[in-house]
Amino acid sequence: MMGLLDSFKLPSLDDIVKGIQQGVQNLTSLVAGANPIGELGELLTGTSPFQASKPNITTPVILPTPTPTPTPQQPTGQNAVIYGHVYLDGKPISNAEVRADVFASGIISGWWTANTDNTGAYTLKVVCPQNNLLYSVKASYDTYSQTKTVLLSPASTQTLDFYLSSTYTPPTPPTPSTKGIIKGKVVDYYSKAPVEGASVTAVEQISLATYNTTTKSDGTFSLEVEDKKMYNVTVSKAGSNAWSGWANVNGTFDFGEIPLVLSEKPIGEYSAVVYGTVRFPDGKVASGVKVSVDVSVFANIVSYPTTTDSNGNYSIKVSWSVGAVSPTFTLKAEYPNYYYEKNISLNAGDNIRVDITLEKGEKPLIPTDVTKVLTIAAIIVGGLVVYKAVK
Repeated sequence: MMGLLDSFKLPSLDDIVKGIQQGVQNLTSLVAGANPIGELGELLTGTSPFQASKPNITTPVILPTPTPTPTPQQPTGQNAVIYGHVYLDGKPISNAEVRADVFASGIISGWWTANTDNTGAYTLKVVCPQNNLLYSVKASYDTYSQTKTVLLSPASTQTLDFYLSSTYTPPTPPTPSTKGIIKGKVVDYYSKAPVEGASVTAVEQISLATYNTTTKSDGTFSLEVEDKKMYNVTVSKAGSNAWSGWANVNGTFDFGEIPLVLSEKPIGEYSAVVYGTVRFPDGKVASGVKVSVDVSVFANIVSYPTTTDSNGNYSIKVSWSVGAVSPTFTLKAEYPNYYYEKNISLNAGDNIRVDITLEKGEKPLIPTDVTKVLTIAAIIVGGLVVYKAVK
């Protein structure tokens, strides 16, 4: 023990001060990135008798953020998703249109479209309210197209790839073994004038056999097809929207009038006449009753009033301007302790009779009826707002 103490030499005060100064200088050099020297450096590099460990200082590695794998749009609720690619002569094509059509009588009828991106990929979200609905899906680009059918259910997904070819020719429709007829009449949506020269195409849903014709001068068409088949029928003409529907042929299928929007909605002054007799609930005629027709477009209301004669008769001429939004017509009758109110349908040139039977009591009060309500108190009951009219 004494030998160890004899070999141990305590540093002098000057050595301690110099050591501290040198340590501060070496620590500063270490922070600046220089190699450590001196007594503190010996400690850090492991050359000191105390064999202090040198800290392992390394530059952290920054890992790249992984790119998520693209996944198709997921359907929810009453929706389904169709996705895939469109190719032309074996190469992916951008800006091709993919359209899905569905017709289920009493359930759903409509279509949805999407376009391919620069990789030829598309995602098409469609409405699908019940299981096993049949959709006709068509991919088209320039003059090339291909149609497929698919069964979809709510929240389902389906992959459909399309391979278009510049040498593709549609299959020649077979000579119908049993003849069926698809017919109809194409008219302008607003003017109701017949549309001549509209293209009519019927595609059988299984074989994709295609039948074509055009409308005559009176807007009618008749297309001979194979009977007892389902066909997707498209009607179009340059400058109009395309119309599409399904024909389940069993003998003759008549679409009736098919509207195409070829003209703008007319703007001008229209008028109609409403007339009739007003009676009390017991059947007696009511004279002196205030009768009016309110013409409203959004918040703008124009009222046309009159008063019944001694026989309870009234007649009102109503005028309105036709623009982008059709007006709402409300027929009203007021008499002390009696009332009547009903929305009616009017078209230009109408001359219609509407007889009125008054209802006992006053018209129910609503907060916006300022002619009946002087003060309205809002009372919150269980989270509901109850309106109380105070006269």
